Amino acid sequence: MTKALAVLVALGIAACSNPAPTTAPAAKADPYADIKPEDGRGAGKPLDEPIDLALELTQADANTLLPGSVQAAVRKDGPWSGKLAVLWTEFGVPAAHYREILREWARQGHHALALPLGLALPLGQACAGQPASCFENARWELHDGSERTDAVQVAYADSATNRVGLVTLALGKAGQGWGQFSLNGKPVWSKVIAAGHGDGAGQAAFVATQVPVARVVLLAGPSDGEPSKPAPWMTATHKTAHAQWFAFGHTGDPGWAMVSAAWTALGFGPGTAAWPSVDQGAVQGVQAYTTALPHGNPHAAVATNDGPIDAEGKPRYRATWRTLAGP
Repeated sequence: MTKALAVLVALGIAACSNPAPTTAPAAKADPYADIKPEDGRGAGKPLDEPIDLALELTQADANTLLPGSVQAAVRKDGPWSGKLAVLWTEFGVPAAHYREILREWARQGHHALALPLGLALPLGQACAGQPASCFENARWELHDGSERTDAVQVAYADSATNRVGLVTLALGKAGQGWGQFSLNGKPVWSKVIAAGHGDGAGQAAFVATQVPVARVVLLAGPSDGEPSKPAPWMTATHKTAHAQWFAFGHTGDPGWAMVSAAWTALGFGPGTAAWPSVDQGAVQGVQAYTTALPHGNPHAAVATNDGPIDAEGKPRYRATWRTLAGP
């Protein structure tokens, strides 16, 4: 790997030059009090906030041909879960737009990163007018760079497999446990929480059908296939146990009909009525969740920084995000 890969760590440093006030301000409730350390530091003791890391991949860098930004988050000193949450982004949405969900997953002890797929067009457009097999072939090419279809052009250097391995190796140089997720330059899939938003959700689901992963998190996706006719790969045998699959979507999403059909094909249930809403509070014991909160961009709301905010100024869906990723 060349030095062209810059790892930029942004740390917030509090500075105070004013004398202490004579009256202490009222203590605020800790919105993350439900997340307790498990490394012996004492029940209720606050955990350090995650640190954000940003990587810039350039054409000069370690075989990668597709420039782009990667966003990551991790607790500096742990405790760590031993799992890597990989969130493949929606087409055209920068990785930095997923900073809040990554931080929630990092608060749980996961290493978390968001990275783009090597798509020049949304996959639905790329496969428009093509046989149904186009989606599976495209997913394979995105996964490992193998030439399967003219609908996408992805070399191994820009495949999901290579980029996850590349990023974890780069981050591993700074320590913090990243190195455990890469072996011989390839991801250790058994430690990966395969997550994705939109087109990225399709990639997460596809990976989980082909290799056993630790968990699957689908956000506003997938939508491979035609209206009411999901791509055939969704009903194929899944290498990841069904109990490890989870999903979250907005019923006001313009693409909800496609997403809900895909969820049914993947085994989540017969339709929207089977998937409880999180709008009245956290939901437990199910694998697919929905929301209907009014939002200008419901498709983005369930995954990005642009989602709704609660009275404390925190992401409204933060508890749902943590439930989806699991312990």
